Amino acid sequence: MKDIKVVKTKDEVIVDVKLSSRGSASDPMISVSTADIISHLEKENISFHKIKKQTRLNNYSQNSVLEGQWVFKLSVEKPKKVTKAKTTTTRRRSAVTKTTQPKETHKLLRTEDLERVPPQT
Repeated sequence: MKDIKVVKTKDEVIVDVKLSSRGSASDPMISVSTADIISHLEKENISFHKIKKQTRLNNYSQNSVLEGQWVFKLSVEKPKKVTKAKTTTTRRRSAVTKTTQPKETHKLLRTEDLERVPPQT
């Protein structure tokens, strides 16, 4: 028989497996691989991101490895970053209008009294 214990922490899943040794030739041969553990986790609806530690177990002979541990890293969903819409402001220019100086400013500058002198040649 095989004994499987699954311990789920915050960011890892630890699977401990123990196999019973064979006492006689009529006892069944048991082998446990990483594929077997993955299928066991799928049955329990546990998804993982990657394998951190793995091993292989069997009870074929007297010197076989009967206990082992698998460690899987859980897939942690990171919150998606909310991006703000980029707003660009453009500088709005006002229309430039040419204004003529009113006659009052000519009076202030006394340019209305001046006569135009033609250039000398």
